[in-house]
Amino acid sequence: MHRTSLGLILLLAIVAVPEVAAQQLRQIGIQPPSRAALARDLEARVTALERAFARGNMTVVAGYYADDAQMIPPSGHRPHVGRAEITRFWRGVDDPRSWELETLDFGGTTDEAWQLVRSTMIQGSGPDPKPHVVRCLFIWRRQPDGSHRIHLDIWTNEEKS
Repeated sequence: MHRTSLGLILLLAIVAVPEVAAQQLRQIGIQPPSRAALARDLEARVTALERAFARGNMTVVAGYYADDAQMIPPSGHRPHVGRAEITRFWRGVDDPRSWELETLDFGGTTDEAWQLVRSTMIQGSGPDPKPHVVRCLFIWRRQPDGSHRIHLDIWTNEEKS
């Protein structure tokens, strides 16, 4: 089975039925991390993203994405695929101020983890810029060098209550 297909199947299984997925992973020789360890790891990653954004270092933000990553915005907007497009997207952010990534749910393994976040981004000039709030699903994948990078970033507009 192709690695991407296996990864997608595992992701869907982990999201849909976490306890069954963990048992199946153990059966094929993959030990899922403890929930606490995975939470610490994912929080460290998003904290680094938030800090790079607050410093205005969009090249560093883009560097958290894999070379073959995809960013998939809400319908009506075209996806950004690959290193060059993703770097261009992040460098195009005008006057970055702050980015808060609140983890809503997460799961997976240390090799491939998923993280659902509420993203609140503030950018732009003026004394009172409005926050842009979306929900994002990050798929983090271990790279050949051992680092973790975002392989897939899907976002949708936050529903207003």
